[in-house]
Amino acid sequence: MKPALWLGVLLLCALAQSDTTARTYLTLNGRAESAWFICDGLQTPTLTVIGNPNRANQVRITRFSKRKPASYSSQIYALGQPDPGAGQIYYGLSLGGKEVGFVHAANPGMLENPDLAFTQPIVSLKLPGGETECRWAPGTRFFGFSNRRSVLVRQDSSGNLTYQSFNFNTPGGSSTPSLQIKGGKSVAGGFAFQNEGYVYTVRSAGNQARVTVRKGGKLLLSEPFVAFTVAGPR
Repeated sequence: MKPALWLGVLLLCALAQSDTTARTYLTLNGRAESAWFICDGLQTPTLTVIGNPNRANQVRITRFSKRKPASYSSQIYALGQPDPGAGQIYYGLSLGGKEVGFVHAANPGMLENPDLAFTQPIVSLKLPGGETECRWAPGTRFFGFSNRRSVLVRQDSSGNLTYQSFNFNTPGGSSTPSLQIKGGKSVAGGFAFQNEGYVYTVRSAGNQARVTVRKGGKLLLSEPFVAFTVAGPR
């Protein structure tokens, strides 16, 4: 096997072993494809989707602005070998043979509660424009973003579910939930939460997902996700 092809196989194996339950999808121009992970920037108003590495060890990185979420830009990077150490894992990102950034993940075994690492803990991302901390939470069952907001559904060690949304047009929307609802329940294809007569439902089917809001049985909102990750307990 050629060295480049062998490295690609090793990278794919490393990524697969790091998370055996999560699935991530991105939809662009009506076409959905699987991806590696989503980085919802906490210090910067950006959302970044990193595609799965191909056999040439390349990943497509697509960036969205929370100020203009309908627009996006993409760039192909070479992905380096995983470089583990002291509970951290770094994957270098290169352009034209020069390393210009990295993907920073934590080793799930080093977390306070490794059993709640339903998604790979990608904690930061560095690109030529700078480094940003990625939103990651233990017990993530669903995370996705639409053109208006990010939505996170978490499960604690007792199985309790919490819904959080982060509206893009709200000051501090990257760090403070615009809405938080506890005490949700699992429903077919997703989760449902009730709050002051409103029912918030997050559902996924194959490579598509959306959030809906109803009151008194009347549909008030139906919002598709541009990209999302869904995961179940290990």
